[in-house]
Amino acid sequence: MLAKVDRIEEIRTRLLADLEGLPAAVLEARPESGGWSVLEIVEHLLLSEESVMKNVDRPELLRPRRRSLRARIGYAAVLGILASPFKVRVPSPDMKPSGGRSFDELRSAWEESHRALRRHVVAEGEGEVSGAVFVHPVSGPLTTRQAVRMLRVHLERHERQIRRILRAVEHDRMPDAT
Repeated sequence: MLAKVDRIEEIRTRLLADLEGLPAAVLEARPESGGWSVLEIVEHLLLSEESVMKNVDRPELLRPRRRSLRARIGYAAVLGILASPFKVRVPSPDMKPSGGRSFDELRSAWEESHRALRRHVVAEGEGEVSGAVFVHPVSGPLTTRQAVRMLRVHLERHERQIRRILRAVEHDRMPDAT
């Protein structure tokens, strides 16, 4: 399971390194079609991970939960939607970005959230935690393995979105070909 967390870390680190040093105007630019800026997407990724991980440092609140058939179907549906190009609404208000944080603040908070994820995975590997312990607003209770997979698919989705925005911003900054 740590290899899966390492994969999330690789993507996250590469993305943040690519964004490091970009002008605020680029990070705050919105796509012509509307939607979030790059900074807002990064904030959403952080908020999503924090939402999944909100009780991870409080083992007394992590209790195994029953996974119903509906939750299992919901999980597969959410993964499918995250892998698709379709726009979807944020499933929970606490995952919606406010847009008021700097890149450095977001990076620092995301690093701390990711350290909490890693600590949890290590603790689970040592037998301290088991069962469905996280709750997703749509797919319900998730095991750590499911939560990590969902976080990776979610991160990959938004990484593609950020890359599209950056290409569009770069294209707009190119001189006319006339």
